[in-house]
Amino acid sequence: MINIPPELLTNARMHYTYLHEHPELSFAEEQTAAYIRRTLDCLQIQYTNAGPTGIIGFLPGRDTSRTIALRADFDALPISEKEDHPLISRNPGIMHACGHDLHTAVLLGPAEILATRSLPFNLMFIFQHGEEVLPGGARDIIGNVFFQTHLPEWIIALHAEPDLPVGQLGICPGQYMASGDEISITLHGPGGHAALPDQSADLILIASHIVVALQQITSRNASPFIPTVLTFGHFRCHSMMNIIPKEVRLEGTFRTFDETWRQEAKTRIRRITTAIAESMGAQPAIPMAIPASITNRKKQSKRSTY
Repeated sequence: MINIPPELLTNARMHYTYLHEHPELSFAEEQTAAYIRRTLDCLQIQYTNAGPTGIIGFLPGRDTSRTIALRADFDALPISEKEDHPLISRNPGIMHACGHDLHTAVLLGPAEILATRSLPFNLMFIFQHGEEVLPGGARDIIGNVFFQTHLPEWIIALHAEPDLPVGQLGICPGQYMASGDEISITLHGPGGHAALPDQSADLILIASHIVVALQQITSRNASPFIPTVLTFGHFRCHSMMNIIPKEVRLEGTFRTFDETWRQEAKTRIRRITTAIAESMGAQPAIPMAIPASITNRKKQSKRSTY
């Protein structure tokens, strides 16, 4: 067991406070990256930049042929923080709502503890940018020459879990984080006046049918033994109360642990969406899928745009 000096806990709180008060959006984390680099400089930990703002720190060990990595992300979300407490975002419209400020503060902790220790193997500190968007900053990390030269045997990470008591860690055997596909459906139609629906294709009605119909994928097509989630969190059209819009956009996420079922489900989403839209007079936009980040040891996460 390592006895952590009180000053290290003080520093960890300082890191968290700064990061929470100064959130930055994905791929624009300039000040956050500068803060991390200053901290690594103070600890005399060598590092290299990866992508626009990503950082890979490195401590050489006695066995230079082996590398273990610790990883955290540090981008924030476009959300306004309106909590009633003194520690809130100073950047309007941006907030660390997913715990990335904590992730980074936690990673800087072991960096400070281990910076002066003799290690049996190389230790890599991955500070990943752009985790909240797809394709994300993981591509820049994985494609980095330094990362490839010192390819880690393991990459260890954690995620903030508000439901756990303070000071308690949770560990789950097997797969824990599901693959994540971002679904984007855009419907096009002629538009028209609300008093003349027969002369148009009601895209709001069509989109509503699509959202309801796609739920059968999780309730009737997915095996009850395969965890599956399909959720739409965004329904957008720029129109008026008495106008049938020319465009409607749906955005959601599909998540599962089984790669074979994942591919089948995406085919079903595409087929059902196209069939309903075309049968009701709309034209669906179905671009190609865009690959994104790795979610576990064997499977990759991809962004799918339908």
